Amino acid sequence: MKLVKTIIFLASTALLVSCGSSEQIITKKGEVYDVKGKKIQKEGTNITKTLSSSEKNNIYDLVDLTVEQRKEELKQLKELEKGIEKQKQIEEEAKIKKEAFESQLESLKSKIKTNTEAKSNYIKLKNNYNKEQKEFNALKAKGELSKSKLSEWNDKLSKLEEKLNLAKSKIN
Repeated sequence: MKLVKTIIFLASTALLVSCGSSEQIITKKGEVYDVKGKKIQKEGTNITKTLSSSEKNNIYDLVDLTVEQRKEELKQLKELEKGIEKQKQIEEEAKIKKEAFESQLESLKSKIKTNTEAKSNYIKLKNNYNKEQKEFNALKAKGELSKSKLSEWNDKLSKLEEKLNLAKSKIN
């Protein structure tokens, strides 16, 4: 970005300097002229008076063309800089959106993991509760439970049921 700004600055400076200072012009024949204002020099010698009107006009037209090309190049440089800035902004916005999506993804993964663990825990507790309930019912049917054992079993099943209900409430 700094490089682009430097280039634009240099191009602008060159354009401004060229408007009031000398221009080096290369003709189609390959001749090099220095043009300062209305003075035309070749190899350091002022040849303005020795050139025909059409030669002068051709050289002045080349100066105008060169200046116009520089203006167009400067315009293109500015457009490119704007494009780079816009792209930079788009990339920054995309980075922010990407980070938000990644955060949502991690949150969802965590939620899925928690839910999966809660379901697994519920299933394990449900199986254990059912097993203990069957054992209790079998002992009760055989008449092998005293009042104290019956009370212990009821407490045990009640606690298992509380754990089961708590595990069920954690399932989303």
